Amino acid sequence: MTSESKLILELWELVRHDIPASSRASVAHSMMALFYEYGFEARDVADVVEEDQVLGKAYFEVFEGEDDQELEDDDYYN
Repeated sequence: MTSESKLILELWELVRHDIPASSRASVAHSMMALFYEYGFEARDVADVVEEDQVLGKAYFEVFEGEDDQELEDDDYYN
């Protein structure tokens, strides 16, 4: 497991129990988006998929959906 994945998982463990279940998906998505914005690579954080279902879903939304988002952004500006 990469150090990036370990960092994400450890942070998630620290806060997860304090987040209402209904908000966890949104918070996980925001966390993963923040790591993406800071330059984390998909291959370096992919281990979270196997470790936590909520983070795994957020990973796919942010990192695997990045091509779709870039296309949407391009369409917005054209």
